[in-house]
Amino acid sequence: MDEVTWGLDLSTDPHKCAAVAIRWHPDRAEIVAVRTPLRPGEIVDLIASETGPFAVDVPFGWPDTFVQFLAEHQQGAQQPPGDRDAWRISTLARRLTDERLRHIALPLPASFDRLGRTAVMWSAIEHDLRAQGVVIDRSGTTGRVCETYPKALQVSWGLGKVKLSLDLLRAAFPFLEVPEAMAGRLATDDARDAVVCSLAARARELGLTDLPAAEELDQARREGWIHITSVSPSGLLRSAPSGRPAMSGPTPRSISGA
Repeated sequence: MDEVTWGLDLSTDPHKCAAVAIRWHPDRAEIVAVRTPLRPGEIVDLIASETGPFAVDVPFGWPDTFVQFLAEHQQGAQQPPGDRDAWRISTLARRLTDERLRHIALPLPASFDRLGRTAVMWSAIEHDLRAQGVVIDRSGTTGRVCETYPKALQVSWGLGKVKLSLDLLRAAFPFLEVPEAMAGRLATDDARDAVVCSLAARARELGLTDLPAAEELDQARREGWIHITSVSPSGLLRSAPSGRPAMSGPTPRSISGA
C-alpha cells in the first residue's frame, strides 16, 4: 500500500502556515496536497483526521532549566549558579535537543525568545489533539507526530542553509514529482519548508532519524526532540518496516558523536 507523510510548517500567522502531503511509491514519490493558509483549529482537524505521520517545524516544549526557572521565579526562590551569565542566557535558552545539534555543528532553531508565541500555539494544538485521542509523544519515539527543523535537515543533506527554491528541491530530490497543479501552491518558503518536514516524517517512519538515548528519553518527552537524518535522500524510497505502527519507533539511539 502506498504511504502518505505530512509536513507542517507552523506559524502564528495562518498565511505563513503550510502543510504538505507526499505519497510514497516503491520508486518515486509525489506531492499530493498543499494546505495553506491554516488556522489552529484546521491544523487540529487535519492531524486528527489523517492516519499518516506528521513532522512539524516548531518546538514541542521548553528547556527543563527554563521551566524550573519560571516555577522558582513565581515563588521567589531562584538559586542561580556561580556563572551568572550562563544563568541569564545559555542554560535557560537551549533544550537538550538544541545542544545536540550544536554539538554536531548543525544549525539551531531560532532562539526561544523568538519562538515563544509559536510554541504556546503548538501547546494549545497539542491539548486539542490529545482531547481527540491523538497520541503526542514530544520525543517522537512513539505516536505519529514528531518535531523537526528544515534547515538542520538541509545541512545534514549537504544542501546548505538557504531556503530551497522549487528548482533546488527538484534537483535535490529527483524522485519527488511535483504536479503542475501543486507547483503554484509551493511558491512560498513556508510551503517548501513543509515539503522538507514531510520528508522528515518519511525518515522517521522508516526509523532513519536520530533519537534520544534511553537515559535522555524522559527529558526529550518534556522538552521535545528535533528529528534529523544523515541518510541520503534516495534512502527515503526504501520500504517501511512491515507490521510496525506508524512512528512506533525503534529502540532509541543517540546521534553520532554525542
